[in-house]
Amino acid sequence: MAFADITDIKNKYLVSWKKAKNQGGRDPKWFTISPIVTLNVNLESEITVCLEIEKSEKAIKHNPENAGARVNLAAALGKLKKFNEAIIQLKEAIRIDPVNVTAHFNLGSLQANSGDYKDAITHFQLVVEKNPGDSQAHLALAGVFLKDKQYENAIEQFKIALKINPSQTLGWVDLSSALTLSGQHAEALKVLNDAHSRFPYDGPVAHALARLL
Repeated sequence: MAFADITDIKNKYLVSWKKAKNQGGRDPKWFTISPIVTLNVNLESEITVCLEIEKSEKAIKHNPENAGARVNLAAALGKLKKFNEAIIQLKEAIRIDPVNVTAHFNLGSLQANSGDYKDAITHFQLVVEKNPGDSQAHLALAGVFLKDKQYENAIEQFKIALKINPSQTLGWVDLSSALTLSGQHAEALKVLNDAHSRFPYDGPVAHALARLL
């Protein structure tokens, strides 16, 4: 990120601050300043992210082979929706450290969101191979399989994730979706009935069950 971008964000924040202060706000750096002026709360977060970017960039300048700094930089860039730049940094982190599971997980997430399912699956598979007890990684892999219409693979991964951590209620809902899409309606209904017994007050589970009945 260019320093000018950071300066622009800081200037936007200062303009809002001064405007609010002039219109009677008592503490213009916090959320609602007055009935007339409401400060954009996101600006303060943007400044924090920009400082994270500066810190990571300095670490990379000091040592271009610092994979951890590139992962941190990618995370900060993602917060500012600079996804293409984040992907570049994650690929560099993986080049430096091919088994960096955080880089693989984050890159898989970005690729899944952009519809690049094949590469996302590859990255998530590496994560679950390295960390087989990571339920979130199994859920992420299952979710991409589901989007890619690989229903049997999705079912397998959802079951692994839920065996590790049965409290992930959305996992039960997604498992039932995969079962339904694969033609296993009765099994999908059984999964949701079991989930509803475990979590009787969970809205998404109850809603999914009502749709199948």
